[in-house]
Amino acid sequence: MTTRSRFKPPRSWIEPEQNVSFRHPAGDKAWVMIEKFSFGNIVVNGITYNDDIKIIQGKVVSTWWRNRGHKVELNDIKDIIEAKPSVLVMGKGQPGMMKSTRSLREFLQKNNIDLIEEKTSKAVKTFNRLFKEGKNVCAGFHLSC
Repeated sequence: MTTRSRFKPPRSWIEPEQNVSFRHPAGDKAWVMIEKFSFGNIVVNGITYNDDIKIIQGKVVSTWWRNRGHKVELNDIKDIIEAKPSVLVMGKGQPGMMKSTRSLREFLQKNNIDLIEEKTSKAVKTFNRLFKEGKNVCAGFHLSC
């Protein structure tokens, strides 16, 4: 289920010739701003999501399911890997129950992808900061435990 919030982006986020599309400050990517996170929901660009999500190249992939629940394996993030990010931010849930497997961490390290695993409340802030800085960042957010 998705609903719209009353979020209105500051004028500085909008290019003058494109008054509808959000743009990444570093180039031609869709602008993604996580406005709010609370247990069980996250608001991204005015849309509320109640299921786990991934953000890949500025686009939200909703309803993210993992094969082994709280264990994140390579197969769970193939679409992120294909995007070739330099940083992957993983929101582990509010108490931090979700974790990457050793094989996933080894794969990311071999492929020069920095992994940042944090409780989702902190991971949201990290993602917003890195994205605003123009980093090639993708994310996966677990919204509950």
